Amino acid sequence: LERIDLIEWNHISNMLVVMQEPTIITSLRGIEYAFFYPEDETEVHRDENLYKAVSDVHEMRKEILKIQEAERQLAMQMFSTQRQVAAVQDTVATVQKNVSSVQGNVAVVQTDVTTVKADVATVQADVTTVKADVATVQETVNTVQGNVATVQADVTTVKGDVATVQQSVSTVQNDMSTVQEDLAGIEKKVESLSGMVYYEKGMNSEESMSEMVAQKKGLFAHYPMIGYVRSQRIRDPMNKRGYELDCIADLDPQQLPLKEIPVVKLDYSASPSGARMELVQSPGVNLPGPQYRGLLVVEEKDQKKKSTLAQVRHFIQSLAALQRLYGLTHVYAVFHAYAGFDEKAEQELIQHNIIVAKYPNEVETKA
Repeated sequence: LERIDLIEWNHISNMLVVMQEPTIITSLRGIEYAFFYPEDETEVHRDENLYKAVSDVHEMRKEILKIQEAERQLAMQMFSTQRQVAAVQDTVATVQKNVSSVQGNVAVVQTDVTTVKADVATVQADVTTVKADVATVQETVNTVQGNVATVQADVTTVKGDVATVQQSVSTVQNDMSTVQEDLAGIEKKVESLSGMVYYEKGMNSEESMSEMVAQKKGLFAHYPMIGYVRSQRIRDPMNKRGYELDCIADLDPQQLPLKEIPVVKLDYSASPSGARMELVQSPGVNLPGPQYRGLLVVEEKDQKKKSTLAQVRHFIQSLAALQRLYGLTHVYAVFHAYAGFDEKAEQELIQHNIIVAKYPNEVETKA
């Protein structure tokens, strides 16, 4: 009854007609079921009768919509026909006006015809003169056409030369792009090789640092190492480049991540092969596949020269290769340079959360 505006009372058939809402029919008949369906006193067919009522109204609405659409189409056709009739009537009026005008012009034309006949004789005399002039013009035109053909041939040649120059410029640009890419690759290789050369010079200096790691002295007392300290050669699964790490120790997965020690900044989601290899474990150490897997990597340089930026970047690349190879979730690293660092080398380590180790005995040794 809240939508009573949609209900119309048909006094002849004594029925309620709902034009837009078949659900109201269902509601009314559901409320006054005995009034609408007196033959079903026990209401056994209540659901069927109500569903049929909704279906009938729905079909009635579909038919009404079809009739309305047909009326709309007919109205559009009538409107179009009326416009065409109006256009035809305008055309007829225009033609009638033109006929009157033409009749008036006919008299004028007849007068002009007489004048034209007189002029024809004069024109014929002039034609003879024009014919002579035409012959002269034709000779001039032939000469001009020959010159145009020569110009067109020259233009075609110039277009071909322009296309050749454009192709040459495009080739040079492509060559420059290739050379720049090659130079960038060569710079990276030189930088990596430089780091590897300096790394080989300091390979014999890790024994003292490995002993400190194994005995958990100094800052290494804060790392929950398990098993033994070892060296290991690895190959990056992505670019197949080889690295040698001289001081590696397993970390207790139950204590990862470490609270006060930063993890090295690496892409820990990298896994090119799609599967992680099993980590090489120390004898007597049982790793039952924990959620976290971590390593401590220590690098020591006791060379007399300062550690360079190339050496530092080579070490960072080896950490990334180690992470990709074993699918590590945590990598911690310490870098100890006995002679210090070149400009920007130490800052590179700090930016990657790699600890720069310095010990008091170095001052005494240098003295």
